[in-house]
Amino acid sequence: MEARQSDAIARLYARWRLALSAGLSWRETLRLLGAESESTAVQTRVRHLVRGLEGGQTLAESVRAAPVSFSRVEMALIELGERRGRLDECLQGLRELYELEWRVLLEARRVMAYPVASLAAVALIAPIPLAVNGTMLRYLAAAVPAFVLALALGAISALGLFSRERSKQRWAMSRFCRALAIVLETGTSLDEAVWLATDVLDRPTLEARLRAIPRPAWRQQPLADTLAATGAVPHVVIEMLRTAEGTGNTEDTLRRLAALYEEGAV
Repeated sequence: MEARQSDAIARLYARWRLALSAGLSWRETLRLLGAESESTAVQTRVRHLVRGLEGGQTLAESVRAAPVSFSRVEMALIELGERRGRLDECLQGLRELYELEWRVLLEARRVMAYPVASLAAVALIAPIPLAVNGTMLRYLAAAVPAFVLALALGAISALGLFSRERSKQRWAMSRFCRALAIVLETGTSLDEAVWLATDVLDRPTLEARLRAIPRPAWRQQPLADTLAATGAVPHVVIEMLRTAEGTGNTEDTLRRLAALYEEGAV
């Protein structure tokens, strides 16, 4: 997912959902979506959708024809929503997932704010003797490049931290629980829902263990038991889901788990 543009992508899916509920045609919808955003990620997605739909393709065919522009989870949810007539819920789900990406990026930026500010301050303060003993031009020649370098290093470091943060268990399990709830709410079978939700994990070991379980196994026993068999899912998730499956409250519990992980409460 494009970290720096995840907020714009979240707004794209929110506006698309709003236009859908207002009964606008896809032509009107895409025209509005393209006009309302300056994000290159949004503009690229809109162009691919317009090209595909005008060429007679379905929504699913349009996004799958552009795998570089659309993530795996976007392709899966848009296809699922179109196939099941639940596009509204799937667009809302994509909005939630990209808003989560944005929150992770903001957290990375918050962590990096102080060290970057300190480095930028040093870049401006260290050359001050040049201004006192020489000329302002010499000071600027030394300070400005150092200041710009400090900001550039800060941006690169924030993206690196974002990449490390989003692969941590806290955010991976939040994405997985939220995605699984979104897909189950469309009436999708459990095995297909788990398969689709696994696309958002970004944790190769857990993803491999989930996909190693034969798909029929997901339909033949409770979700909590199957997740426990992977040996890689946290105990709190398994126990909460075991209780939820007994009361028929699985989707709500998955959403609560996602929220708890996002808050750092588990």
